[in-house]
Amino acid sequence: MLTPDLFDPEFGVAGEYDGVVHDSLSVRRRDLDREERARQAGIEVVSMNSTDLVDRTSFDRRLSNAYTRAQRRQQLRDQRSWQVEPHRFES
Repeated sequence: MLTPDLFDPEFGVAGEYDGVVHDSLSVRRRDLDREERARQAGIEVVSMNSTDLVDRTSFDRRLSNAYTRAQRRQQLRDQRSWQVEPHRFES
């Protein structure tokens, strides 16, 4: 299961903010495995980190490229292997 920070269900683009905790090797490995599973499901994952907040040039390019790749897959829309379901929080 993938629960990204942001998700565009129209195009299948997920946004993640990687704070400093994502710098540890074990967390980074988990992130890479999640990104691979997302790609296998046809979801583009774009990550942002703190340096992107200072200069968004690199992030904007990555985001634009993710949407370009996602748009190429639009003709396969009916063959998506993912679905959007609301997250249920325990009270």
